[in-house]
Formats: sequence, C-alpha cells, structure tokens
Amino acid sequence: MKKDSQTILQEKAILIASIDTRFQLESTKYYIFALIFLSNVLCYILSGYPQGLETALQSPPFDFSGLEYGIFYGICSFPNIILPLFIGIHIDKNGFSSLLILILSLFTFCGAIIITVGSHYVSWGYMCLGRLLLGVGVENIGLILKKILLQITTKDESVAAWGLFLVSNRIGSMIASWFPPYFYSITESVTSSFFVAILFDLALIIFLFFALILTTKTQTLHTTVCTTGEISSWSILKNFSRETPWVFWIMTLLNCINFYVFYGFFSSANSFLTKEANLDSVDASYFLIIFSTFCGLFQPFIGYLFSKIGYYVYAIIIGSLINLSAFSLFLIMYGTDDSYLVLIPILLLGFGYSCCSTFVFSGFGVIVSPKNHGLAYGMLQNCLNIGALAGPLVFGIVKDMTRNYDDGYFWAIMETLIAQGLIGVLGVVILVVDFLTIKSLSVKRQIV
Repeated sequence: MKKDSQTILQEKAILIASIDTRFQLESTKYYIFALIFLSNVLCYILSGYPQGLETALQSPPFDFSGLEYGIFYGICSFPNIILPLFIGIHIDKNGFSSLLILILSLFTFCGAIIITVGSHYVSWGYMCLGRLLLGVGVENIGLILKKILLQITTKDESVAAWGLFLVSNRIGSMIASWFPPYFYSITESVTSSFFVAILFDLALIIFLFFALILTTKTQTLHTTVCTTGEISSWSILKNFSRETPWVFWIMTLLNCINFYVFYGFFSSANSFLTKEANLDSVDASYFLIIFSTFCGLFQPFIGYLFSKIGYYVYAIIIGSLINLSAFSLFLIMYGTDDSYLVLIPILLLGFGYSCCSTFVFSGFGVIVSPKNHGLAYGMLQNCLNIGALAGPLVFGIVKDMTRNYDDGYFWAIMETLIAQGLIGVLGVVILVVDFLTIKSLSVKRQIV
C-alpha cells in the first residue's frame, strides 16, 4: 500500500529527530560519563567511609565489638536486599525523574548528618540509623548510575566502558581507605571525620543534578521510557524470569558470594593489616591505596581486552584463582616482621578483583535484553547488598569467636578463602552451562 505524503513527512521528521537526538548524545555522553564517574567515586567513599575508622571505633569511648562494628558497617545494605529490585522495575517502566534523585539524595544527606551527630554522642544506635538511611540513598543512586552508563553506550562499547567506570569504584574505595584514618590522625576526632562525609555528600548531590540536566537535555534517559509502562510489575517479573537464561541465575548466586567475600574482608582490612604486618592505621591505609590503585590501573585494560576477544567467563575463573593465592599468602604471612611482604598478596588481590569485577558488572549487560537492564542491575544491586550485609557480619562474628587464635583473623580469612573457592567453582559451572546453551559468555566475541 502506498504511503501518502503526510505519512512520509512524519517518518522523515521522526528520522531527523532521532538523528538529532543521537548527535546530541554523542556530543555530550563524555560529559555525562565524567559526571556519573565522579558521582560513583563519591558513592563508594560514603559507603566505605567507616572502614578506615574501624580501629578508632573499637577503642574508647566507642568500644565497638567485632559484631557491633559489622552491624554498623553492613546495616546500610539491609533495606537494599529488596529495594533496588523495585526501583529497577520502576526505571525500566517509567525512566527516572528528578523527584526520585531528590528523594534518594535526601536519604544520603540525612544519613550522613545522623551518623555525625550519633558519633558526637557516642550512640551506636543513632550511628546505625544514619548508616541505614545513607545506604537507601547511596546504593540506589548507584543503580541509576549503572542504568545511565548502559543507556549512553552501545553493546559493543559496554564491556570496555564498564572496565573504565569500575575505576571509579577503586578510586572511591582508595579515598575511603586513606582519608578517614589520615584525618583522624590529625584531629583525633571521629565526629570531625564523619562531618567531612557530609561535604562529600553535598558534592554527590551537585554532580547528580548536573548529570540529570544533561541527560534530560539530550533525551537519552529522562524521556526514554520502556514500552512496558502499562504492564504491572508482577508481569514484568514473570516475563523476565521466562526470558532470562539459566546462566543469569547462576551469575546471581556467584555475585552474592563475590560481594560477600569483598565486603567481608575489606570492611576490616585496615584493622587486619595492623595485625598482619604490624602497621599503624595510617600506614595500613596506604597499603589499601596500593590495592585500589593497582586494581584501577588494570580494570580498563581488562575490560577493553574482553570486549575485543569475548570469553568473558574466563575473567571470573582467572580472578578467583589469583584471589585464592592471595588469601592463602595472607594466612601464611600472618604476623610477619617484614611489612612489605604483605604487598605481594595485596597486589595479587588487585589484579584478581579487577578480573572478577569486570565479569560481575559487565556480564549482565551481555546476556540481558536492554529493556530489562534496570531490573537486571537492580538484582545485581540486591546481590551486592546481601554480600555487603552478610560479609562484615560473618567476618566479625568469626573474629570474635576465635579471638584467642591469631586475634581471630586466621579463621576469618579461612572462611573467606573457602567462599572464594566456591566462586571459582561457580565460574566453571557458568562456563559449561553457557557453552551448552546461549554461547554468550564462553565463546569468542561475534562481530556483527
């Protein structure tokens, strides 16, 4: 059937509008990437801020036990075991709005203030409440940042972009490891150290709203809504479970354990290194900076490499083997008089975690349809928070129960080692299942 002239003109207008929108995206996506990169750095600073103050928080006047510190550190993840799933569905259906970002920003800001006030009055309860509110904001802001990243990159660009974006994780973790103990060593005030976190939070809010302005202007996110806007959340979940391959669900389990290992160990890494290598808290933070720097240097390279060759699942298998070696060396070297020997397992962890995180964060984008990215990365955020809640708790409990043997760290590292071995096993399972089914993560990249 012949098209009339009005229809042809409408189609041309739509084509021109789409080309113009894409041109705007190409010209501004680097600015958007820079803003979400900086925002993610600040999210990781805020979520990891207490790790550098663990020694101070376990000393007078606070005197947190291992369990109390584990609860304080991990409670920010408690509401986010479920919440990101529904926020992810909301984003897939409706896009995101300035109101959603404003609400999440208020949670982070109020949380940072309550932690500071709680530390002034030496109130563990108020400090935990502040961490809870902070977690609701920071973790779900992280989900929005991941959605923006996927929206401004093509599928071929996404793995390399993830590798570069994940550098922001390491920069944030590096600052969180170094700055709080350094500032505390100058002021000898936990309250002053937490007050600076409020300033970091204000910077996060500013970067977020600049990113919102740019994405709204280029029409890439704010006005681009999934065509399933009228479908119920339950229907979206059912369709997602029906369309998603088995590999996705195995990856979900793997991710829970991966974050359990990471947050369990690094929530107490500063205190552990003071015992492991006879360092003070500030020197231990420098060792953790080396980890973050080494990890950050390798992540873009590893992301670029796997985006070119494929075989994504081998990243998690190789990374697990390297991390197993690192944790084994920590056990062997415990209490060494040569502090610099500890750099060997730290550097190994930096390289190993670069491999693991590249697979963890980019793998979902490879096997999940773009229309479900919000939901998929909401589930990834759920995994992160299950691990971030359980890891510090279990690490602290094991440390408290076995405190008479190597300060409790031997068995705490041993259970971390076992969990890391399970990640390697699941990596092999994913390799086999993917090769027998969808052939997305275990084969050479197909150039279309």
